[in-house]
Amino acid sequence: MGYYGPVLHDTNQLQSSEYTLVRSRRSRSLRIMVDIDGVVRVTAPVLLSKNYVDAYVRKHGAWIYKRQQQASQRNIIKVPKKDIPVLKEKTARIIKDRLGYFAAQYGYSYKKVSIRDQKTRWGSCSRSGNLNFNYKIALLPEKLIDYIVIHELCHLKELNHSKNFWNLVARACPEHLLLRKELRRTHIVTR
Repeated sequence: MGYYGPVLHDTNQLQSSEYTLVRSRRSRSLRIMVDIDGVVRVTAPVLLSKNYVDAYVRKHGAWIYKRQQQASQRNIIKVPKKDIPVLKEKTARIIKDRLGYFAAQYGYSYKKVSIRDQKTRWGSCSRSGNLNFNYKIALLPEKLIDYIVIHELCHLKELNHSKNFWNLVARACPEHLLLRKELRRTHIVTR
């Protein structure tokens, strides 16, 4: 554990903070990472002195502070790994129900539906008309689930994010811009 404070930030506040130092034989340079929940991790070559690492981290204090502020505005939901099978089943039921409802509204048909452990996406649509959804969707509020379902359904007609696509989404979800922002701030982490 290292210490990089106090650092004066552009907000004119004095900030003190800690970081976790990981030494790596494969590392050729210093790397600072601020996790999704604001934890600072520094990876450094084995032979680099602790004083040099501390100075480097202090030098990047404003950048770290900015990333931590962004992290503090996120909605982070933590899920135990043991709950994943139950979540997958719950998501499958929810998606089947909401897809049926919105597909009827749009008059669209789809082929296969899969519930997956997608690392960076809430859902996806293939050219062949298959829909994939992240199993973590079950943890979201209903309005966000509906937005994701509508979004992927609309990709059946527009496989892009053109104006035509967003017009299709807006038919069933006029507040899609606000929901998109809320979804970007929401992160689900399995521990």
